Amino acid sequence: MDIPKRKYMRWDGKYKKFTADCTNCSWYRRIQDEDLCGWGFAFKYLTPREKPRKCEVKNRKPFFNHSVQYLDEILKN
Repeated sequence: MDIPKRKYMRWDGKYKKFTADCTNCSWYRRIQDEDLCGWGFAFKYLTPREKPRKCEVKNRKPFFNHSVQYLDEILKN
């Protein structure tokens, strides 16, 4: 099942490769059997990778309005 996109965000729901750091990351969420990354303005579905690499965004300087807040609202409901 797809996670609903926000009306004002046309980039929600794109795909990104699952990394070795995902499951222990504060931006990672699992909703409706989907692995999701909430880093950045738009959330992304995480797709499996045979040999996961390290995360490229985890250690970047954080900014405001991450999509993880939206994903947390979905988890509450």
